[in-house]
Amino acid sequence: MDWFLPGAAIAFSTELVMLTYLVGHALLVAGLVKAMPRHRWTVAAPAPSLVVVEG
Repeated sequence: MDWFLPGAAIAFSTELVMLTYLVGHALLVAGLVKAMPRHRWTVAAPAPSLVVVEG
């Protein structure tokens, strides 16, 4: 702000910037949590298969 208007400043500008970072990160985490599947799938036992070994 001092470059454009000397003596003018926004009160608590550093805190406001950090608050916007915090809100942005919280929204990113909330979006990721919402995008995750609700049910966890279990891995089923593999089906039997035929293996031919020639030697």
